[in-house]
Amino acid sequence: MNLKAPYNFVPLNKTVVKPHWANYVNHDLPFDDAQSGHLEIELVAKSPLYVRNGVPDSLPKEIRESERKLFSQHQNRYFIPGSSLKGMIRSVLEIMSFGRITDKIDDVTLAQRDFSNPNIYPKEKFAKEIFCGWLKKEGGEYRLKDCGKPGRITHEALSGIALHRKTGVSISVYYQQNHDFNNKDVKSAKSKYELFFAAKTGKELGFKQTDEKNNPTIKKYTIDELGSTKGRIVMTGQPAKVDPKAGKRMAKHSEFVFFTSGNGFKSVDERVIKNLKVAFFDGEKNEGPDWEWRKAQLENGEEIPVFFRKEGEKVRDMGLSFLYKMAYKHSIRELAQQEGDTTAPDFADTLFGYVSESAKSASEKVAIKALKGRVQFGHAFLEGHAESLPERSDVLAGPKASYYPTYILQGGGGYLTYNDKDKGAQINGWKRYPIRRDGTVSKNPAPTRGDGTINTDVASTFCPVQAGATFRFRIKYHNLRRDELGALISAITFHNTPDTYHSLGLAKPLGYGKVSLMILKQTVEERENYLRVYEGFMRSEVTDWHKSEQLQELVAMAQEKATADNTDYMELAGFKAAKDNKEYLQKHSELYPPNLELATLLSEVEFQERRAFYDNEKKLFKRDDAQKKTDKHLLQLEEIKSAWEKAIRARQDEVNKEEERKIREEERLEREEIEAKRVERERLEREANSQKAEEEGPNFLWFKVTDREALDRTRNEMRKYGNRIHGGSIWGKGNDKKVRETFPNGYVRDAHQTKIIDQFTAIYQHLSDKEKATWKLQDSPPLGYLQLWIGPVKANDVFNNLP
Repeated sequence: MNLKAPYNFVPLNKTVVKPHWANYVNHDLPFDDAQSGHLEIELVAKSPLYVRNGVPDSLPKEIRESERKLFSQHQNRYFIPGSSLKGMIRSVLEIMSFGRITDKIDDVTLAQRDFSNPNIYPKEKFAKEIFCGWLKKEGGEYRLKDCGKPGRITHEALSGIALHRKTGVSISVYYQQNHDFNNKDVKSAKSKYELFFAAKTGKELGFKQTDEKNNPTIKKYTIDELGSTKGRIVMTGQPAKVDPKAGKRMAKHSEFVFFTSGNGFKSVDERVIKNLKVAFFDGEKNEGPDWEWRKAQLENGEEIPVFFRKEGEKVRDMGLSFLYKMAYKHSIRELAQQEGDTTAPDFADTLFGYVSESAKSASEKVAIKALKGRVQFGHAFLEGHAESLPERSDVLAGPKASYYPTYILQGGGGYLTYNDKDKGAQINGWKRYPIRRDGTVSKNPAPTRGDGTINTDVASTFCPVQAGATFRFRIKYHNLRRDELGALISAITFHNTPDTYHSLGLAKPLGYGKVSLMILKQTVEERENYLRVYEGFMRSEVTDWHKSEQLQELVAMAQEKATADNTDYMELAGFKAAKDNKEYLQKHSELYPPNLELATLLSEVEFQERRAFYDNEKKLFKRDDAQKKTDKHLLQLEEIKSAWEKAIRARQDEVNKEEERKIREEERLEREEIEAKRVERERLEREANSQKAEEEGPNFLWFKVTDREALDRTRNEMRKYGNRIHGGSIWGKGNDKKVRETFPNGYVRDAHQTKIIDQFTAIYQHLSDKEKATWKLQDSPPLGYLQLWIGPVKANDVFNNLP
């Protein structure tokens, strides 16, 4: 059975065609049959067309929104950006050339909460696997604290603390009243926190278990100030009104308790966070209000409550509610596997360029490969005049890959989902928007809220141009092979199939953007010559390429046959009804058999000639590749040899440096030993001199007290005495201040002071009366000498007793 959808799929090609010349593409070295030049293209809108106007983010919000709903324009002239045109043509070429799809798919694992299908969402089983905790973001890393199993607490048990901010009504009574539960803001957890005093419910409280069952799936608690079990209340969304008369089928009437945990925060795998964001349509128009709120808290460094499942010690998936959207077993990319080398450039990569990343191993850095495209698309500017149609406002809901009746290839009977890779489940293929008959467009107005107002939040406002608007643009190409230029022309013309159209711009699901392309200034013969060369290559790679189901479906959807009854959006209730009836998406060619199929341009003889040419060329490339590999291998051996020689030299340098270091170290130790011996010898000499000085005292026998210079000679002897006794170098001339500071009471030993005093007195007694008078003057040098030797107190006493 068929369900209705505004899109359909071209079946996935299992084999990826990889041009054997891909590694020889060079912007500077031309191919033997190099083609360089440009194509002049005329684009005519066959239905109303809209391409969003680009405006700077720096403009005020009101101006941005007003400008963006207009058709793309520059200096009041409508134009279509070259990037949009390139994307339109490349998407067709990828299908026609049997390209690789895996790198066009974001590698995420989708999530689902399909209560109608217990095979993929067994609620009771999942409930037993759920843990709770606190998630936070530190730098660019997400970390989680595991709080174990959550507890439950009823609205009645919260009535004492969860009171409506304005009315004072308890949470239990409030949700038994009628509210607009179709409004996502009313249903959100955020609204609960705003209405029921989040400051109180966010505090740590004591709890007591109230279950009568021994081992319930989730235990019930009530608030107990004296309770030893501590935790915090966590509120989640409210999907419907609570009716106490409904018994076990009563709508959600409890919140959760996250118990205090001594566990630390642990890192969460990036894929888990990525999948969480996908489940909440992160960054999209229909992003959930609770995720938008909680995401802001995370970015602000706050902790948010989450529920999660585990595989061993690792987090498997997580959400913001207890029965959150659970991750499927397999990602989209896992169900889009194609045969052969999935890393080599395909035809579109070779023509349009690419940037790819591949990690050699977990410990090595990411290796980046890139190729600049050899095809450039100019902007398409409006020719003449085109009327802008009145402003439209429609819901342009993006197709969701989680809806498996359409996105997974179904064969009747039971549904296959992203859990069923082992049963052969695979994605439906390349998504396309079928061209509608007669250029008709549909409406998909915004729904009304419960209060009767229009929910404009989910609608897109735009101003399309009328059908008939004509644009022209140029495609420049450089160093293309003849078969590559043929591929480009084939994608533009659907391989010269008449009455076929491309889809461009916004609102394609409603029939907008149907455009025709015509190559100007090119003869039919010239065009078909290029197409024959390309067809020869594809048929030599893919048996009956021109008859393949991929091209049949592509061409079928490019013809204007679809009608709104099969391609309009379904009503929301229709998605569930389709699942209940096991409906799935039928092939477009079955719904609308095509008028024409892609026809071959080659006779059998021509095809055999082209195939022989490519077989021979492949052999030449293989020989050349083999020689290149040999040359590369030899170069690698030379590099290895050079690296070893460099390493050996470096090692020898290290050995030489080590030997030099050892020699220098030995010399240093030898010098230190000599110096140590010298220092020790001098120390011993000082000790011997000091000992001798202790025994003998100062030696005044080498001069007489009657000598005219007796005092100066005594002073010199006292310096020698000080050096011998104290072993220092401060006893020279000019160091008296330093000696006084070091020995404020004199530096002469007590045993020798009498000898000093006697020497000093004897010199004084042999002086003339005039000299004696000079000695007795205040602050005379002789007094200073004596104070230096025996200290000021004793020196003054001796001076006062001099006759």
